Formats: sequence, structure tokens, C-alpha cells
Amino acid sequence: MIVSDTSTLTDPPVTVTIIRHVKPGCELAFERLVRELAAEARQYNGHLGANIFRPNDANFEYHLIDKFDSLSHYHQWEKSTVRAAYYQQIEPLLVKPPRIQIISGLETWFDSPTTSGNFVPPPRYKMAIASWLAIYPLVVLILESLNPLLKQLNIPCRALLITMIAIPTMTYVLMPQMVKLLNQWLYPSK
Repeated sequence: MIVSDTSTLTDPPVTVTIIRHVKPGCELAFERLVRELAAEARQYNGHLGANIFRPNDANFEYHLIDKFDSLSHYHQWEKSTVRAAYYQQIEPLLVKPPRIQIISGLETWFDSPTTSGNFVPPPRYKMAIASWLAIYPLVVLILESLNPLLKQLNIPCRALLITMIAIPTMTYVLMPQMVKLLNQWLYPSK
């Protein structure tokens, strides 16, 4: 379903994870097409980035992650002729149809592929610590920089203003950087 309202409550950011099992001997052709596809996706409204994770064993499963600022922007990409043309070229290189998962909300801050083919977030305590490490300095910065204005507002209006600034900043700026910075700790190799 395409949602026309672009607010994050009704049209949330999404992370799309795709697991593709590539035929042996087709890896180079597959990787070339996927890189080209990712370059095309970057041209679409709302595309926030793509990651390609190569197999680390003999199962030939590639994990691809695409992030979009809204579900409606993802659906525009999903229905594009460019995407369809690339998928048509990629399909013969696969052993079986891809597994696709679309997730939205704050859990997308922590998604990462594992060797088992599932996308498992880190333990909750690690997510809490990483979130706190990002949000505490952000809230302090907001409070300090907006202190004169905040003093004039009642508590519900203060909270509204602070969260209107903090949530998008956390989602689009701080948490992607925090996950990169803490990647080894959040996802230790087994």
C-alpha cells in the first residue's frame, strides 16, 4: 500500500533486507549488476543508502540492505521500470527467489546481517547504551542552544519542540553514525 502522507507516523522510514542465493560461478556478474542497481537507487527520492554483504562461507548468499526515508518512496522505487529491468537480469543468476524483509521504526537503527541469513538486532542492553550515547549529548545540545526559548514554554511545548528536533536527528544523522562507530561492539564476529 502506498501512503501519500509523508509524516513519519503514517509513512515511516524503512529498511529493506534482501537475501539472494547466487549460482556458483555467477558471483562477478551478480555483484556488477547489484552495484549498478544501487547506483540507480541513489537517484531516487528518499533513498538513504545501500549496503552489500558478500557471503563469508560457501552458501553463496548475499545480503543487501536498502534504506529509504519513507515507505512511499520505497514503493516508488519498487515499482520503477529501472528496478524491474535490473531484477530481470539478476533473476537468472539466482538459485531461488530472494527473501525480502521490510522493517520500519526504531529497530532499523540496529539492523545487520548475520551469517545464518537472518537479520538479528544486537542485545537490548547494547541498543540502549548506543541510543543513550547518541541521545544524551543531542538533548544537552538542544537544551543549551534553545534555552532562552524553552524557558518561555510550558513543559508539554518544550517536550514537543525537543522531540521534533531529536527524533529526526537521531534517525537520519546520529544513529547511522553511531552504528558504524560501534559496529564491532554491536555485532562481534563469532
